[in-house]
Amino acid sequence: MPQTQQPNSRAVFKESVTFSSLQAHHVMDRCFEKLNRSLFSISVILQITCDEEKIDQVNDVIKDYFIDGEKDLMLQIAQMKKILDDNGVEKLAGYTRPRVFELELYSPRMKKFLVLVELLDQLIRLIDTVWFASELTDKQKKVAGIQWRQRLIKLSGRIINIEKRARNDAASQGKKEEVEAAAPADTSDTDEEILAAVKEAENETTEIKAIKAPVKKVKKDTKKETEPSLEPDSEPEPKLATA
Repeated sequence: MPQTQQPNSRAVFKESVTFSSLQAHHVMDRCFEKLNRSLFSISVILQITCDEEKIDQVNDVIKDYFIDGEKDLMLQIAQMKKILDDNGVEKLAGYTRPRVFELELYSPRMKKFLVLVELLDQLIRLIDTVWFASELTDKQKKVAGIQWRQRLIKLSGRIINIEKRARNDAASQGKKEEVEAAAPADTSDTDEEILAAVKEAENETTEIKAIKAPVKKVKKDTKKETEPSLEPDSEPEPKLATA
């Protein structure tokens, strides 16, 4: 009886992390597994379809996503700390249900992502503390949390879209089967927020010339479709939410 071919053994790094805020839990539940697989797949696919120069180009774009996200989170954390210092607040808010995540990382870049989630967790704790100090309204606290959570979801969507483009490029080169054997496509269900983030990324202009963007079909009808929005309702936004 022929045996089913088993997936190749691959390197994995096990990590145990604890996050306290609901926003961090939300990001982990929706983004981690998809992003983990996408970053691994991108590395494998590019080795098959691109030369070193093109691989470096794609890697630099992904690297910049993480650098920009960390920089913006650190800036917001500093702003929240200043508000607390100015008001003489030293004790930070706590949480009733922190969660421990036992993880298997398939790409070293997932460590960078966990750094961003940790920074998000810190930021939300500071925002909640500022709220307890009556320096933020209920509405401002909610909007800020949603915006910064979506910042990481959008980042994940951009990277997942790069994987999608890389697979399309491999197919155009006649290497679809080779890529599928080395890095099988993830066929599991995708969260609606991630789907919206990927679709938004498809409409963005990127500098990734190493892999072709899919050709968009032009619709003949003039009816404009409503794109899913990742932004909160158009209400006055607090100055602290700059994601």
